[in-house]
Formats: sequence, structure tokens, C-alpha cells
Amino acid sequence: MSSCLILTERNRYFSCHIQLPDEAKPIPAIAVADCFYGYFKFVRTATEVLKLIGRLSSRHNQLAITNLATATQGYGIWVLEPQAIDMRPEQSQLQQAKTQLAPAAFKYFSLEQECQLIDIRVPDLYETIPAIADGGKYYSLFKIEEDEVEVLLLAAKLTGRGDEVAIAQLEQGYAVCVLELEANPVSS
Repeated sequence: MSSCLILTERNRYFSCHIQLPDEAKPIPAIAVADCFYGYFKFVRTATEVLKLIGRLSSRHNQLAITNLATATQGYGIWVLEPQAIDMRPEQSQLQQAKTQLAPAAFKYFSLEQECQLIDIRVPDLYETIPAIADGGKYYSLFKIEEDEVEVLLLAAKLTGRGDEVAIAQLEQGYAVCVLELEANPVSS
């Protein structure tokens, strides 16, 4: 499973270069809050983004996506680099980035990954609702969407307002789910 930031607003991150311990030259990166994400790849479509997130989930815990506002041009994919060293001479932009809160990340479950689908009960609803269970957290089904662009835009909207989101790839599309803090699983 991957955790992924969707950065729709340019003021949420700063461009920079970082030095990695095993690289001879600095690489392009972005600074988000107090973390650095190294440039990984540019992709043209939302379909490619979601496939890439699924493939990278086994190797990388945290990814970031940029350029959603100009999605017709494509998307930047960035990988968290915890051992990165900032290569900029001045630190003013980095200090600004550190003082900002990082946007919420979403969790992503690819078709090959096991995610537990269950029914939950929340205090404000009488009926049970479908959800994804992950490590003692329950994410209620918000919407099933087939269009990958809409999946990313919906995730950006929900994480932008502070919701914790999980996306699960299903045979019929993508389940966009929202964390339910007061949920209880329904016993079978």
C-alpha cells in the first residue's frame, strides 16, 4: 500500500535540488512541510498515475503528485527521500515550507493488494455502510468512480479539506473512501 500526497496548489510545495547519499549529482525535488520528494517520473494521464502508484507501492511508502491543475499536460510523480540534503544556498523558502502543514495523504490499494472490505456502523446513520479496514482504521465508501482523472480530483478535494482518504482499485473502477473516526465493524 502507498501513501500519496496530491499537491494541487503551488504554494503547498517548493522546487529545489537535493543530494542523495548514493547519487553523484543533485536531483530535482520538491519540499513539502519538512520532507523532500525526489523527482521520479512525468506521466501524461491519470490512468498512468494510478498504475504507477500501484507498482511503486511495494517499494516506496510515500509519493507525491503535482500538476493536477494542468492535468491536460500531465502529472509529476515524486518519491519521498528521507536522507536527502537540500542543495539551495538560501534556506528562506525551505523555512516557509517547514512552517506550512503538509496536505493529507491518501492510501492506495492496487487490485493485487489485499484490502479487507467490511460493513461498519457510524453513530449518525442507522444503516450499515461498506468500508475498507486497514490497521484498525475504517474508511467508508464515498464513491465508486471509473474515470481516473475524477478519482484524483476527488481525492485532492477530500484531502484538501482535511479528510483522510483511501482509494482501492476494484474491477468496476476505484472506490474512494473516507476515514470514519467513530466507526465500528459490524460482526457477521
